[in-house]
Amino acid sequence: MVRLAIDTATAALSMAVEESGSILAEAVLQLGRDHSVYILPWLERVLAGAGKGPADLNRVVVGVGPGSYTGVRVGVTVAKTLGWALGIPVVPVSTLSGLAGRGRFFDGVVVPMVDARRERVYAAWFTGGRKGGVVRESPDRVWPVAELAERLAEDGRAVLALGDGGMRYAPIWRERLGGRLRLAPPDQFGVRAADLLAAEEASGDQGPLLGNAVHGLVPQYLQLAEAEARWRDRQH
Repeated sequence: MVRLAIDTATAALSMAVEESGSILAEAVLQLGRDHSVYILPWLERVLAGAGKGPADLNRVVVGVGPGSYTGVRVGVTVAKTLGWALGIPVVPVSTLSGLAGRGRFFDGVVVPMVDARRERVYAAWFTGGRKGGVVRESPDRVWPVAELAERLAEDGRAVLALGDGGMRYAPIWRERLGGRLRLAPPDQFGVRAADLLAAEEASGDQGPLLGNAVHGLVPQYLQLAEAEARWRDRQH
């Protein structure tokens, strides 16, 4: 089976092609924005690097967020288009599940966190260090930073903070967690598409979507876009 993985929910544009458990080609680009400009040219490059064409794909795995509102839509739209045009399944996977894969060898709590602004993060808890994998302990949700810091402090285990939410609110994490905190460096803020593939194998956050069902795939936003939130506030 040849699988293509795509994630655009964070500042990184990430994609990989895998066949029978081996990564044939992978790209992780720290773009910040403009995923829509680069995704198709880089998709061609990654497929060419793997020695494959679109017709060789058997499955598309896509990160559905939570993360950047505009970013996540780019990857989801491309995945849906490929799935529909090629008649192959599309598998939605939490971006946080993919990001957690970077901490698979960490002996403690692995917390992927993506900045959600206004001192909030999209986050979930995983246990790392179990035979080179992570085990999910909580669903994805929006956490006020102070509340998440308090919960992690009460837990008592060592904490690996992955993603831009870790560095953005580092003073708060350090104040509450002290020496139990490990912060991932900036080059590990984004999701590796290869980890997204591993996350699908481990859990498959949702089942594969095929045919007309692909059209029902939507990003996992978890909260209103900032513009929508402001509009709603003005109505009350």
